[in-house]
Amino acid sequence: MTVTLPLPYRRSRALAPGNDLLVTSGVALDVVGLDVCTELEAGWRRRVEHAASAIGWPTPSFARRNVAQGETLAFTAPANQLRTACTANEWALCAALVELDPCHWGSLWDRTSGSAGTALEYPCVAGPHDATFDKLVGLGAAEARAHRTG
Repeated sequence: MTVTLPLPYRRSRALAPGNDLLVTSGVALDVVGLDVCTELEAGWRRRVEHAASAIGWPTPSFARRNVAQGETLAFTAPANQLRTACTANEWALCAALVELDPCHWGSLWDRTSGSAGTALEYPCVAGPHDATFDKLVGLGAAEARAHRTG
């Protein structure tokens, strides 16, 4: 029997400059149904930093906020690549969960749609150089090209 777990976040969104979490452009992920422990946050940050480096973004700044419905994890990202950043945020959280508890989260499949409707379908695996990571880097390159030519 295959069990499909609910996504561990309620909302994934882009943040415009001047937002109250990061001040500059970035993305936020509203986490639900779990506690964001130190190990989970560290795994999420490590993956976001790795993705940012691979895509060619500046080193991100991070923010974390406790809210009534859970916690919000956010990081800065280039304003012209926020769709990719939303996807990276979702992937980073899911991959960190799988790394921490593969027996529980191993069946987690994520269908991300990002803030602007770009769909990526992938298993949330823990490795930094998996096919999903490569797709994420490709999505970042495509989004940057679209903004340069559009």
